[in-house]
Amino acid sequence: MNTGICEKNIFENLISLDKPSLIKLLRQIADDILALALKGASPAVNQTVNKVLSIERATHIIQVKEELGLVQIHRVEDAQAQITAVFRQMIDDGEISDANLI
Repeated sequence: MNTGICEKNIFENLISLDKPSLIKLLRQIADDILALALKGASPAVNQTVNKVLSIERATHIIQVKEELGLVQIHRVEDAQAQITAVFRQMIDDGEISDANLI
């Protein structure tokens, strides 16, 4: 089984969460990790995430994304894997529901 593809699919499925669940998840994710992950995300993920962020945080995320160069300590895939891990843990803890996923 290719875990990289699995993690990518789960990250992309975050757009299927309802708004309260997505907000809970995004509160657990550091701005730099989120910005790096969104740098490599599909436009649909970027659009969905930006819809639920406060204007101030969305502006900050955009600034961080613009400042992220091509050479990074962490790769986009690493950031997405960290978000996936937080996502899975929140589901396991019952903090968010996976019932809304496609």
